[in-house]
Amino acid sequence: MTLKLNDKVKMLKDTEWWHKNDIGRIVRIDWDDSYLICFDKNCTQEHNYANGHTWWAYKNHFELYRPNMFMNVE
Repeated sequence: MTLKLNDKVKMLKDTEWWHKNDIGRIVRIDWDDSYLICFDKNCTQEHNYANGHTWWAYKNHFELYRPNMFMNVE
């Protein structure tokens, strides 16, 4: 899976920093394959650790978020 800045991701389990199924956005990719995930729609890299809405994570903490693009037809 190739991840890039501004990709949306869905968190896979509960932690003290986020909840399972929270949706975030990648705002920084570090040299050791850690990802700065922002959980506030207006944040940027400068929000690192600001007020608890941006946290570091590894690939095993999340998956690429692809919202359901299909419509249910009855």
